[in-house]
Amino acid sequence: VEPNNSNSWTEDEISSLSWNYMQCNDLSDVIGEIVKMFKEDGIIKNRGSVIKELYNQYIINKDQFDKL
Repeated sequence: VEPNNSNSWTEDEISSLSWNYMQCNDLSDVIGEIVKMFKEDGIIKNRGSVIKELYNQYIINKDQFDKL
């Protein structure tokens, strides 16, 4: 198994992303908290990758994407 880089997402990671977003969406730095939650699970994701995947999964809309 290859180590997962921050640009490719597994189905489990996408599922976690949605869950993590729901847990963090009231916090001032939602993206930073999501990155930290992934890191605690041994998964390295950067802010840009998280924002892009939130948008790709329709978790955030274009306005939210543009603000992040």
